Amino acid sequence: MTYALCHHAGEIHVFDASCPCTGGPLGQGTIRDNLLVCPWHGMRYDPHSGVCPYDPKLVLTQFPVEIRGDDIMIETDTASV
Repeated sequence: MTYALCHHAGEIHVFDASCPCTGGPLGQGTIRDNLLVCPWHGMRYDPHSGVCPYDPKLVLTQFPVEIRGDDIMIETDTASV
């Protein structure tokens, strides 16, 4: 599995890297107007919650993270929506 790491507004959030709309690589996306933008088709998601503001039924799978020094630990056993 690949992950999309979002560092935005001083917080780090980790999501499944595949856009639920077309499977685009969200880890290669950008943050524009405070939204994570899929590089394939421009679908946008809140970088904190993973919810699409234009279609709230589209939600990215989010993984809990813990910062330990310079390391980002991703809890992969329990994905939350």
